[in-house]
Amino acid sequence: MERLPPSAQIPSNYDGDGVRPSGEAFGAECKGHWVVTASSKQQPMVVHISNTKVQLAETDIYSGMYARVTVNFFPYDNSGSRGVGCGLGNVMKIRDGEPLSGRANAESDFAGLETPTATMPMGNPAMPGFVATPMGNSAMPGTYNPAQGFAPAASTGNINPITGLPM
Repeated sequence: MERLPPSAQIPSNYDGDGVRPSGEAFGAECKGHWVVTASSKQQPMVVHISNTKVQLAETDIYSGMYARVTVNFFPYDNSGSRGVGCGLGNVMKIRDGEPLSGRANAESDFAGLETPTATMPMGNPAMPGFVATPMGNSAMPGTYNPAQGFAPAASTGNINPITGLPM
């Protein structure tokens, strides 16, 4: 049986019951599994198990989701560097899981703080009618409805659209 030369690289694979190269323990999600590092120069197609013909939106893809992936192990010999690489193919999302980032989403951060009215005054008395809009702050008086978007208020005279003050 032929062995790889001592200088050959192999894909980064780890025992999930052990520790990372940094010495930090793997999380509970890795226990009882092998952990393999795979990458790709091209963005893989990510689909849902219910429809493999449509790619998922970026907001539906995160570390911690459950997925099936295709990987491709390949040999390489490039400029004296030899080894086996691990390429990431396509990804099929099976179901949601707990995000591994530790970062909360806006929905949970602001739960129960939604305003019953659509207009959100910024509270600057020097600029009456200054409201927050989906595109940032705007001096244009109006309202924002999540279902319909921004609706400018009816014109009441010559108002400077930048300052919101009478001209």
